[in-house]
Amino acid sequence: MYKINARITPLFLSLSLILFGCSSEKPAHEMSPLPVVQNQFQIKNNWNNNIGDGFGKYYSQQSPVEQNGIIYVADRNGTVEAIDANSGKEIWEQELNSDSDAKLSGGISLGQNDLYIGSESAKLYSLNLKSGKVKWVIDTNSSVISKPVVYQDYVLVNTDGGNLQAFDKNNGKEIWNIKTFEPPFSLRSASSITIHDNKVFWGMSNGMVGVAELKTGNLLKQIPVGTPINQTQVGQLMDVDATPKVVGNNLYILGYNGDLNSINLSTYKFNWKIKTSSAKDFVIKGSKIIFVTSSDEVRCVDLTSGKDVWKNSQLEYRFLTSPSIFKDTLMVGDMEGYLHWININTGLIVAQKDYDSKFLVPPLDTKQGIIAFTSNGDLINEQIIN
Repeated sequence: MYKINARITPLFLSLSLILFGCSSEKPAHEMSPLPVVQNQFQIKNNWNNNIGDGFGKYYSQQSPVEQNGIIYVADRNGTVEAIDANSGKEIWEQELNSDSDAKLSGGISLGQNDLYIGSESAKLYSLNLKSGKVKWVIDTNSSVISKPVVYQDYVLVNTDGGNLQAFDKNNGKEIWNIKTFEPPFSLRSASSITIHDNKVFWGMSNGMVGVAELKTGNLLKQIPVGTPINQTQVGQLMDVDATPKVVGNNLYILGYNGDLNSINLSTYKFNWKIKTSSAKDFVIKGSKIIFVTSSDEVRCVDLTSGKDVWKNSQLEYRFLTSPSIFKDTLMVGDMEGYLHWININTGLIVAQKDYDSKFLVPPLDTKQGIIAFTSNGDLINEQIIN
């Protein structure tokens, strides 16, 4: 059995912030109108495919991944496919829903010979990259709603129930397990894992970032970054759902009601912190950190100082995806099915395109083109022509 807590998805939370005011029947926030943009480059379609049933009405972080010219992608119900990135043709397909909907979630991680994917049904799967054949499947302590991480002989998952588990990637046997405090009310989302200097870093729903030894699972430290802002349930949320990132000797952490933080890894003292809130992953490009806030403002700050470089509020409350990078542009998708390209140096929107189905995961930049995956299962390869 695995524990089910009182949880809300980030998408539902965003919707509730728009639809319900504190004491009024009027919406608390209105979705920003679609900006009028003169595209500064051509967006040409290379191919389209469809992957199972997509995500349907469910929140998902099921991003496609690419390795050696092959796209690996999965829908919620259990369809996992390998797609040739040049042609869009299927290489293999594996169905993991023989008994019921697999409820795949969190995303795919790739090893040298295998892929790993978890489910809301508290299972972790290992599939052969060449054939799609299931190598092993195991039960985890709770729902796997974040991306597994493969490192050396380990595959690690941060589960929905406050468990960080490490397994042998070859046979699925558990190596160690860390159980942390789980608040009664939190977002139904979870941080993925970063490994640096033989240490594991991950975000928790209790407002902490954990640090553990990779080999033993010994919990070394819990760094508090989340702070409740009021006594309401939403105000009490402290989830750290963005994946921590390490650059040089500094750890960067972004939390819901938990600010953006830079921490020195030698002393674990804060270099700086800025007031903000987000449950989405962020990106680092050169000297810039770029993230989407809980109100869907796109914000860029300096990596060293935390000072603002630019902000873009044109897409507020359009339910943006996490950002991704394409050359000198930032890419985000929205609830109405648009992809937006934003100049990384100026913060100006330089292009957009309508795909008729909402985006929950960011586009993926590959040598074969930009890969976009919509909630209804459309897998799209786009080429940018200047």
